[in-house]
Amino acid sequence: MPAKPDTLAAAKKAANFLIIRTAAIRGGHGRHWYGDARRDLSALCLTRGWDWITFCKVMGATSPQCPVWMNVRHTIRVMSALESHDNATDAVNSVPGLTAGIRKSTIRAIESEGFDTLGPKTAMFARNVSGDLSAVTLDTWMGQLIGLSAKRSGSVTSKTISVPYKATINHVARSLGWEPAEVQAAVWTYATENLGNSSHGGSDFQEMIEKAIRTA
Repeated sequence: MPAKPDTLAAAKKAANFLIIRTAAIRGGHGRHWYGDARRDLSALCLTRGWDWITFCKVMGATSPQCPVWMNVRHTIRVMSALESHDNATDAVNSVPGLTAGIRKSTIRAIESEGFDTLGPKTAMFARNVSGDLSAVTLDTWMGQLIGLSAKRSGSVTSKTISVPYKATINHVARSLGWEPAEVQAAVWTYATENLGNSSHGGSDFQEMIEKAIRTA
């Protein structure tokens, strides 16, 4: 089936070096988002005695369609539940606020050896949080940046868009001397701050962790 016109238009923008580089520069204060996340979230895991890779897999699996602080809260709830249940299924099913689809993907992620059972966005996000800065996460905000509507922004992970998008991000990374994930984080920061819902993002992880713990 031929790609839809909006998909082709988005792919053209995703391949535009100047558009992506400009967004990265303007959102450059968010460049170290993943490094900051890893520092503060791994410290939380160390304090709680939680396995870091499991935490990253759960954070990836529970990340779709929610603000970052809520993603952290979901992850804290799941990790706490794993301490009091004998298996991943019972633990995840005891956690409130998760959709059926998120529950299934979270259980699969916990029971897997790596990140392979996660989706095209959530696997990259889990890898980024774990410390792999070569992976590139493409979420709905990255889709909206290149002109996709909120309703259609999930198609950013289609090959038509993701292949040129990741190539451009890698090109910008080489030109700036940054890691690919740093470029994506900067672009994402620019998108969340300029597309009408900056509260979806967030860069103060200590504040987000405290809020997540208070409401968990």
